Amino acid sequence: MGSVLAAAFVAAALLGDVGVEASVRAGTRMRVAVERQGGSEAGEAAPSPGTQGLEVERRTSELDLSPVVAVTSDARLRARLSYEPRLLTAFESARVGLQPGAPVNQVQRTSILHGLSLGLERELGRWDLRGAGRAVYGEMDPVVDAATVQPLAVTRRLPYEEFRFAGGFSWSAFSASTLSLDASASFGGGLGTDAAAILPPQREYRSNAGVDHEVSELTRLGASLSWSDSRVVGVGDATILRAGGSVTHLVSRPTTLRLAGGITAAVDEQAIPPLGGERRQVAGVGPWGEASFAYDAGEGRPVLTASLGAEPTFDRYRGTLDQRVSLSATVSWDLLQDWRAGLSGTAALLAPWLGYQEGQDESPTWLGTAEARLAYLLSRDVSLAGAVSSTWQESGRLDLLSYSEVAARVELVASLPR
Repeated sequence: MGSVLAAAFVAAALLGDVGVEASVRAGTRMRVAVERQGGSEAGEAAPSPGTQGLEVERRTSELDLSPVVAVTSDARLRARLSYEPRLLTAFESARVGLQPGAPVNQVQRTSILHGLSLGLERELGRWDLRGAGRAVYGEMDPVVDAATVQPLAVTRRLPYEEFRFAGGFSWSAFSASTLSLDASASFGGGLGTDAAAILPPQREYRSNAGVDHEVSELTRLGASLSWSDSRVVGVGDATILRAGGSVTHLVSRPTTLRLAGGITAAVDEQAIPPLGGERRQVAGVGPWGEASFAYDAGEGRPVLTASLGAEPTFDRYRGTLDQRVSLSATVSWDLLQDWRAGLSGTAALLAPWLGYQEGQDESPTWLGTAEARLAYLLSRDVSLAGAVSSTWQESGRLDLLSYSEVAARVELVASLPR
């Protein structure tokens, strides 16, 4: 009995007060997409190089339901465990532009994407320890579920799984300086033969060390060193080492400017299918940089953020390194007491970072998104929102799509009163 009471006491001290958070987002969306396949999907014949693929227009209505249930604790060990499924029912209302006699694939079904997340945090004096894990399983919509703007080979839903683990710490060595170290590992890809042919299994390991120092009330300096190793099974892999520094300066009370940059060294190893699995290795060194701007004048005023950057990024489909040049901006504004408006947009250009190699398509990829959103707070825990968005991609590569999509959606978000 004594051991049971001791275990219960330790558990209570670690977990503290346990609470439950719940919310749900329900909405409907209309999507109109125009696709042009430069290469081929699994099982389809690819057009010959230099010819334009078949153009297809799809008009789809969707019902979207995304509940979130989370268990939290606020004690010495702060924890949050959440289950975040996403149910999507799609009705394809039109599909024109097909060749005469081609079958029309009417989509009228419900798919689900499961998401399970765990976050842990513990403070020990000057130390801040953290850990996280996430698992995703089900059918993924590449356009809607992509975490960042990235190139796509298809826009239809795919069976998919992903697992991610991360951990790290921060140490406030002095009152004005903080040292941090983080590491993560992720594994994911398409499920089944057809999905894996489009989205091959990928594994990625990352680590990052950084130091941040407050020079004055207006200026902070930082330095970082990061390493990543990414591999797409049967395609290629790349190792990146990046070092650099940053300066963040409060130009005026509402305006902050941040400049960062440094040097990157990379080794890119790619399989050459025509040569029976032989691999080609290329190494290179180059710069990276980023400039960002933020304006926040306080409540009732527009909040503006913008950034421009260039850095190498891993190509999910070719297993090589791309040079990514991107521009993004967001504006949000509390128009009235219960109204909030927002505008956001991102544009990016991708091209081989180490230069075009023999056998690669000599074509850059352009991609971007734009969205206008208006929300109304019905009550403290319920809001109604409407948005219009556009997503596009233009590429001459045979393994990628060229497409554009316009979508309009209305959604209701409600959370459990705390």
